[in-house]
Amino acid sequence: MSTEFCCPHCGRNACREVRLPQPACLFWVLFPALAFNELVLGQRVPRVTYICVGCDQPMVLRQYVRCAACSRLHSAMHWGRGNAFGHWFGLFCPDCGGRIPVMMNVASVIVAGVLAPLWWPVWRLTRLRWIAWERRRTQRVAAGGTAMRMPIRRWTLWGIFAFGLPAGLMTAVATAWTSNVPIPWWVSATQVLLLMLLGVAFGVVMKWFLTRRHRFERGHCRSCGYDLKGLPSEVCPECGYHFAAEDATAD
Repeated sequence: MSTEFCCPHCGRNACREVRLPQPACLFWVLFPALAFNELVLGQRVPRVTYICVGCDQPMVLRQYVRCAACSRLHSAMHWGRGNAFGHWFGLFCPDCGGRIPVMMNVASVIVAGVLAPLWWPVWRLTRLRWIAWERRRTQRVAAGGTAMRMPIRRWTLWGIFAFGLPAGLMTAVATAWTSNVPIPWWVSATQVLLLMLLGVAFGVVMKWFLTRRHRFERGHCRSCGYDLKGLPSEVCPECGYHFAAEDATAD
């Protein structure tokens, strides 16, 4: 549980934090292909994501990001849907314009360091206008109620077109580019097809992961599992979580 967290939706204070060195974060930082997402598509992943354990919603709708400057919590979905890409210079708070700390892929850091003489002057000249533009983008997404809706309806198609097909095409092109002999078309087609099938599996896994709801045993703390029955107050003595009265009943 984080002392910095109070869910904007349910007002409860228990959460789980997603940060390094957790496996998903390590994958983002270490897998070289994700440098394409960061450098070309402009996708950014917050350094810390808070997942509320008090809300009875799918996990994707109870993820929050905290602005280090003003301490305001924002739904992580504000940087999803149509606002997931184009953040080459980072994520910025829609309220105060402060920079939100993000993770960086190792390959991205190396490439960005080499190309710094090209992009750094552009950033210095345009940073105020860029931050204002980023704030307007996120404010429009927030005003549209995106944070309260599921981001994806057809997860298998999303897995194909967001992961499988791009990975298959890049693999086929890279294989043909680096090979010393001509690659038959059916070999390239097979590579693309196999990675599209992998994209289907990826979509199924992500659907399970992002749509699951928080499960807890009735009568026990949502945050730490402490037995709440018979307590004189609605504060867990083990972790300090402020629970609802119905959480303390076993039925």
